[in-house]
Amino acid sequence: MKIQLHNIGMFDNAKFEVGDLTIICGENNTGKTYATYSLYGYLQYMRQIATLKLSEILQQHNNDIKLDNNHLIVPFNTMDKIFSQLHTTFHNDYNKHLHHVFHIKENTASKFSHDMQAYCKKILQSKEKEFGITFKANVYRIPTNNNSLEVFITSTLIGGILGIIMGKNAKAGAIGAGVGGAIGGIVNAQNNTNIAMTTLQNVCMQILTQSFPAPFILSTERMGIAVFHKQLTIKANEMLHEIQNSTDIFTTLYNPLPYPKPITDNILYMQKLSNTQIQKSFIAKEKSIIHTEILKLLKIITGGSYEFSESTISFIPKDSKDSRLDIENISSSAKSLVFLYSYILHKAQKNDILMIDEPELNLHPNNQILVARLLVLLVNAGVKVFITTHSDYIIRELSNCIMLNNLNDTQIEKFKKQGYTKECRLESHKLKAYLAETIKGKNTLKEVKVDSKQGIFMKTFDKPIDSQNDNQGLIFEEVCRTAKNHNNVEQE
Repeated sequence: MKIQLHNIGMFDNAKFEVGDLTIICGENNTGKTYATYSLYGYLQYMRQIATLKLSEILQQHNNDIKLDNNHLIVPFNTMDKIFSQLHTTFHNDYNKHLHHVFHIKENTASKFSHDMQAYCKKILQSKEKEFGITFKANVYRIPTNNNSLEVFITSTLIGGILGIIMGKNAKAGAIGAGVGGAIGGIVNAQNNTNIAMTTLQNVCMQILTQSFPAPFILSTERMGIAVFHKQLTIKANEMLHEIQNSTDIFTTLYNPLPYPKPITDNILYMQKLSNTQIQKSFIAKEKSIIHTEILKLLKIITGGSYEFSESTISFIPKDSKDSRLDIENISSSAKSLVFLYSYILHKAQKNDILMIDEPELNLHPNNQILVARLLVLLVNAGVKVFITTHSDYIIRELSNCIMLNNLNDTQIEKFKKQGYTKECRLESHKLKAYLAETIKGKNTLKEVKVDSKQGIFMKTFDKPIDSQNDNQGLIFEEVCRTAKNHNNVEQE
């Protein structure tokens, strides 16, 4: 996924590619948060608004879509036109409403772009092992007047045609995961035309879902939101009541509160936290070796566990099962980790993208190192991760995990006391790293070298560290010189 920003926040022009793990570093006020918010806003737009636009575009191609003996036939050039229109529509519409993401005045010069058309086309033509998507052995149900019609999707491209077999009562043994449940948006189908259109709409949404992972963000305001969630919930409910009759979809659905969208979404997430606790993430459900490692490391970092109710958030220290502390009375680190804990245990799904603005917030260097290791485990478990950071500890630990990939299992076993397991390996090609900086008077993003043998060459931290070491040496030399002179005076 390739992104380009133009005149957004501090950025004049910036390009970056989203990897399995994406890192943006840089000095203060260089635009890192704008990059994060822009991407998050677009991914949420694709999930909250795009479905409404998709239906409109598909209707324009109704004559090109044929249903013959339960076989939905769509010429590939029609699919290409559909995604071309989707790309143009989504691009223009998101840029028109980009200011809603930051809750600022509209700036018509600001532009966000993404290679959606090329990426979706690549997925459509790809093999399952490359992009993790196939239309084979998937089924979803469309309600009809009499019973439920099972639509059995079997094929990708054959001779330039996207063929989709639709059969009633498909055998359960041949059925994989339910596409409809994952995508949503299934509507009542009264006839074959509606069935064909609904089928195609859900296939397109399946492609878009693979193109645009579900985002979950931890804003830098997360600690304050966790502490004041009661007051914010009351205020949010008042605001939501005031706008409930608004006809502006971006006000009522996309960003209903007067804050940047990531902050709005964090507040609204806290409103539903007690209900979220009922759910289990794929990490909490599956509990394979890597999932167990994630949960174990999370507990070490948090120093305990959390309980969520409608009235309060409680923290239970790991050595005191009977002691419950209200969130107002716990450490700043425990407050800042509420969202991460909730996401990993109750929200995370494979192919998500977890976005964290400064994961080191309020954490001791030991925990910053462990958080870096936790992020690697999440990536290896199937969750994409996107972070901005000022932490040299995090960058160095990610580099350690990249270097681990050069060792075999027996060699890694030697580092067990240091907390490393084979699950901590990180393949260098999965990581994309960038530095926000000013080049020739223009704020931009510069790609940073990631080496399979040595890790990440993030030089932004080297200068202040070297400078501090030099200053310490110079001051110490002066202290020693003063002490020597003092001793000489006493001897005289």
